[in-house]
Amino acid sequence: AQRRKQPAKEEGLLAKGFLNKPKKTASRRVKDDATASGTSIGSDIAAVRASVAQAAAGGGSGGVKRPSEGLVDSDGDLGEVALRAAHRTISKEQSEGVAAFHECRFREARDAFERMRDAARGAGLGKEEGQAYRLFGNALDKLNAPEAEVEEAYKMALTIAHKQDDMELSFNTLTGMGSHAAKTGDLELAEHFYLQSLTLARRVLSQQEEAVAESNLGMCLGCSEARRSECFDHFRKAISLQNEAGNTHSVAVLHANLASALAADGKHRDAEGSYEKALKLARAAGDRRTETNVLINLANLYDSELASPEKARECRQALVGLRSDAGGRPGGVEGGISDCTEASLCAVCLEPLETTNTSGSLRPVTTLPCQHAYHTNCWNGVVENGVGQEVRCPECRQNLYFSATS
Repeated sequence: AQRRKQPAKEEGLLAKGFLNKPKKTASRRVKDDATASGTSIGSDIAAVRASVAQAAAGGGSGGVKRPSEGLVDSDGDLGEVALRAAHRTISKEQSEGVAAFHECRFREARDAFERMRDAARGAGLGKEEGQAYRLFGNALDKLNAPEAEVEEAYKMALTIAHKQDDMELSFNTLTGMGSHAAKTGDLELAEHFYLQSLTLARRVLSQQEEAVAESNLGMCLGCSEARRSECFDHFRKAISLQNEAGNTHSVAVLHANLASALAADGKHRDAEGSYEKALKLARAAGDRRTETNVLINLANLYDSELASPEKARECRQALVGLRSDAGGRPGGVEGGISDCTEASLCAVCLEPLETTNTSGSLRPVTTLPCQHAYHTNCWNGVVENGVGQEVRCPECRQNLYFSATS
């Protein structure tokens, strides 16, 4: 995307000279955006602090270790034993928080990351504290916390990253800030943060981070109808970088996102080709989640835009096969398409999904992310009647979020 002059309010987010460093030759992989490396905390930190306080005061009973035994050093700082305990606590809390985050238990994740932050701060571990703030911000974002709280968490993470000269933490924090801005509808600000992360990746990180930043920019621009045409080069650059690294899963996801953007831009045949590439790669990588998403999007594309109801039916049959192979619906969500025969009913009109219209062709069907399917005109009626409200599946009541890219 062409870089534009950013609003004055956003200037200065990167410290002076922050990016003026030679590119490192050794590739360092940034952890997953939602869960990059860090640490966690636990209840034993309080006991450690109490022991340290007693030892530093020169008193205590019950076998409290003296400074010479490793709890505090001659300057009164935490000693080796206390630091090891703090690291264990930090690691435990991060692991639990990350697991909860992946399982969408965001309140539990938030609480774990908050404890992680407090433990890291108490032990004087700046890098871990910054990591905790970033993860804490991610959890707050998912919980739709007040914007000021989310921004404060990210601000603290970025401040610590600058102080620690931690480029990976800076990159991941900027990525989280961009995601939050996009979620709130401020695509210009999101683009600004993603451009900063891309500059950082190109100068001091590796091709892996550069690919992530290119992909984020592609998704951001793909959500803007006026600038969607700019997103395609970013997706293709990210695909090229991930191909060089041999990351089949990432390439599959990128092709799927590119296809969604192409479809939103009216390039339906190009979208079909990109979806087919994504499907082939997802199957090769054994990535059922991506395969499921691609099949849903392909079924809808065939039904709504390419007038290929038989191909759409094949995609829905493949979805049924995926669920059967996994002993249930992929992703662990019960329900979804039970079969693709006339026995399947549209839950809106209660007529069979596989019916013909007045022209004798099969009625178009829309398959939702939860895998429940409806006649397209029935589903459109549901959406139109719910203008201004949360869109939910009529069967499972799952919230549905649609965007230009998946």
